[in-house]
Amino acid sequence: MNVIFDMDGTLVDSVPGIRASLAYALDQQGHRLAEETDITALIGPPMDKIVAALLAPFGDDRVAQTVAIYREHYGRVGLLQGLMYPGIQQVLQTLHAEGHHLFIATSKRQPFAERILARIGISALFDDILGTPLDGSMDDKRLLVAHLLGKQGLLPSSSVMVGDRKEDIVSAQHNHLLSIGARWGYGSQQELTSSGADRLCQ
Repeated sequence: MNVIFDMDGTLVDSVPGIRASLAYALDQQGHRLAEETDITALIGPPMDKIVAALLAPFGDDRVAQTVAIYREHYGRVGLLQGLMYPGIQQVLQTLHAEGHHLFIATSKRQPFAERILARIGISALFDDILGTPLDGSMDDKRLLVAHLLGKQGLLPSSSVMVGDRKEDIVSAQHNHLLSIGARWGYGSQQELTSSGADRLCQ
């Protein structure tokens, strides 16, 4: 079986680092990310959508510039703050030992994804790690998953997608994969169910 994992909210709790870098980027643009602002529900879609949502209350449309500030800070500071969810390493090691082929398809930029997984020590468990290209050409996760399937020659009938947000479920459906919703992540059970997840996993 080929098991394709999302990363943020599925393998790694990235909220602390993402929040720190978003707060920095907003501050550099003259705004403040309020302490009570919960960014958890925003994580999953491409970063430009997240930043646009945070800038909207300020009437600020400098999305691309703010994203660039965010990524510069995240590359230096934020990505060092992600933590692997408890039990994930054991699950991955078990699947790998049983002969399943493991992959990652994440909306995170490719260099960030590679550095995070290397830092937490699980890169070797994956046949391929696919993040989004720097030019934004595959920010639509449906395209990213399709590219992974084609690149690796994976059959949809023997592949599954595991993720915590609507984008993961929709990407699986678009590419004719079985979808498994990760309930410990950033998306709610309602989001996963209404998106049409085939299975939910605790």
